[in-house]
Amino acid sequence: TTEIYTLSLHDALPISPTDLDADVYTRPVVILSALLTACPGPVDTGDTGGEVIDPSTCTAWNAETSGTLDDDCYRLSDGVRVSNAIVLSAGTVVVADANASLTIEGNGSLRTNGTQADPVRFEGVSSGAGTWRGISFSNTPSGENVLSWLQIDGAGGQNWNGAEGSSGALFADGGSRIAADNLTITNSAGIGITWWDNDVDATLDTVTISSTAQAMSVHLRHTTDFSGAFWLDGDDPTVHISNDTLDDDTTMPALDYTIEIGLDVAADLTIEPGATLSFSANTSVVIDGGSLNAEGTADAPITLQGLEAVSGYWLGVRLQTSPSANNVWTHVSILHGGSQPWNGNDDSDASVFLDNDNIRLTVTDSRIADSDAAGIRIELDAVNDDVSFERVAFDNTEEPVKTSPAGVASLGADLTFSGNDDTVIRVLAGDLNEDATWLNHGIDYALPVGMDVYADLTLSPGSQLRFGPGARLRISDAISGGVLIADAEGGDPILFSGMEQTPGYWLGISLNTATGSNVLHNTRIEYAGSNSWNGNPDNIGALFLQSGSRLELRDTTFANNLGDSDVLVAGASTVISGCTNITGTFRGDAQATFCTQ
Repeated sequence: TTEIYTLSLHDALPISPTDLDADVYTRPVVILSALLTACPGPVDTGDTGGEVIDPSTCTAWNAETSGTLDDDCYRLSDGVRVSNAIVLSAGTVVVADANASLTIEGNGSLRTNGTQADPVRFEGVSSGAGTWRGISFSNTPSGENVLSWLQIDGAGGQNWNGAEGSSGALFADGGSRIAADNLTITNSAGIGITWWDNDVDATLDTVTISSTAQAMSVHLRHTTDFSGAFWLDGDDPTVHISNDTLDDDTTMPALDYTIEIGLDVAADLTIEPGATLSFSANTSVVIDGGSLNAEGTADAPITLQGLEAVSGYWLGVRLQTSPSANNVWTHVSILHGGSQPWNGNDDSDASVFLDNDNIRLTVTDSRIADSDAAGIRIELDAVNDDVSFERVAFDNTEEPVKTSPAGVASLGADLTFSGNDDTVIRVLAGDLNEDATWLNHGIDYALPVGMDVYADLTLSPGSQLRFGPGARLRISDAISGGVLIADAEGGDPILFSGMEQTPGYWLGISLNTATGSNVLHNTRIEYAGSNSWNGNPDNIGALFLQSGSRLELRDTTFANNLGDSDVLVAGASTVISGCTNITGTFRGDAQATFCTQ
């Protein structure tokens, strides 16, 4: 539960977790709504019992200033660039004239030795947001850039390099190195903290940013160096991620993020429970050579969503080459995806796209919703036991699942479906070459172009397969052996039908399996017979057994099929056994063994 604290920050700054009741402070990310008291005229330092200091009495700070600064107050009158080592003692106040700034560059460094009782404070001579620019570290790699108990107020008035988004009350670029703890930034007219370049090496421990236009802008790898509690508030209280490639293993703490240009992940990315990532229009997460670990909890789920709550606002998540066992998603919501196809193929549009056999992924207790395309698209050439979806809800999608035949086996138990435009599992063109079990998920399998099976296909009781116009289900042992096991004894019947209820809509089932025994038990086969099986116009039937095939057939109904017979039997060695409770007609080789009633 997010606790909201409303505090008057005047003499009370800074705030730390130790200031909060331990029984109330229950999560590391708290939204702080800070009310800052404006101080007209001379600056009230807040560290001397409310003593007012006239800025004109403050010591001037210029490019020559260096060493440990012991005066109570210093003044920045313009843009000061420092290449020296500076140490500010506890309780020091620095006031800045309009548009003034402090830049630490080259071999320079800045250390603030503030304490909770006596922080170091930077603020404008005039009260209000954006009256001065702020503090910048420009390509300064010194390990002496240590900011402890530092407060920055009223900065963010101008960009640092002219580029859009380069403001920051605290700004760093190049290879700058910074370690900050117990940092407070208030009243920034721009961004609170900006790490402009990916090479910035910065750690942040316990940060309060309030009453700013935007809390933070960093690169993705920087988030792994966040620690302690973060209180972010203002017009945009999120952490903006501005780069698109991740090459270093990174952990994103439980904060709210805005993803500006998408993420290409070539390293291990971990998202901690409670994090929310909001994506700009048509952006995406692509995992290629890396991994995505997102293990939320029921109380602290992880959310990946559009920046606007609009169906199809962003693409979603794509896994390419990612065989890592770290790919575990639990209690994850993926919302508003499916803005466009992933690769130009219309069948590739989905909120989650798996398009490589070299993938591992386990998804449990999660939700994919508000997609303007399929919820998931699985494009596997081979059955992959390392890919599974269990206890996943598909809500308000164009259709829940689009998959190759091999991908169906990755759909585990307890999937739920609500509000989808077309509530089917769509099985696209392809062959099934490995043994697979298709579960009954309570919705239809739609096979627009049918399927050839060269392995053992087992269908669970209650499964319903609906085929497109002229489509077929062909079971063959031509490659490695294959049989159809549709045994619904004691359960709901298994249905083979057309996608439209028109006699002769689809072709039917062909069995060419001399090496194994097929089973049709408690099934219904209907609306087949669209064409002949071998060019002979007399060979039209819903079920065609080629020479040598074997079938156990019981409790099965043939209905609304075209052709002289429902079942065609070819070859003297073909055997149909069982033959109990059959509704349908048979025709075949006189020497074959098959049902005659």
